[in-house]
Amino acid sequence: MKTPAFQRRVAEAMGDEEWLGSIARSNSGTTKDLALQIIKATAGPDQIPLIELRASGSTQEAAQKKAEAAVGQLIRAHDELAQPALTRMRADLAINREKLTSAERDLENLGKLVASASVKDDRFTQLALMTSLRIEKEAETFAHRQMILALETALGAPATQPAKTIEAVFASDNPVSPKKSLLMVLGLLGGLLLGLMSVFVSDAWRRAQQSKGTETS
Repeated sequence: MKTPAFQRRVAEAMGDEEWLGSIARSNSGTTKDLALQIIKATAGPDQIPLIELRASGSTQEAAQKKAEAAVGQLIRAHDELAQPALTRMRADLAINREKLTSAERDLENLGKLVASASVKDDRFTQLALMTSLRIEKEAETFAHRQMILALETALGAPATQPAKTIEAVFASDNPVSPKKSLLMVLGLLGGLLLGLMSVFVSDAWRRAQQSKGTETS
């Protein structure tokens, strides 16, 4: 969201030519119209990162439109980035489920053959082979189950939680800029400093004139 490309996409989606012009004139390719802050990082399996988005505009409606457009672009960008990985994981999940079904069927057949085989000297080798195959199928079945569990976990929430707003876009009734109280305080301090400086300059000039007059006489 801090990249020039993202801000241009938001401005183009809004058709805001003024904002596009400001972006083009900026040395960094971005403006301060959008600001974000991560207020909750991923600290555990059930934690979802939250982003606080702030948008500024010449009017309340303009700021709200920028925020809504930025959220819309963020959701689309998130979906575009996540879709290939999700498609691949879903395909792998389907393949592993098919392999698990086949392995369970083979394991059941081998179990029946081992149970029905009688241990005789001419069939001992065959029984050992079937037992070995059964052990291999059990290991294969376990591996497929573990893979399915891992894929299902990866495809479940919150890992694949789509980007969305948790509350409606809020536009403040009070303008954030200019800050009148701050400007008043700075103006008073500036006026006081200028007054003090004028007093010192006037006093220095008066002393210099008096000194010059004394030297002349």
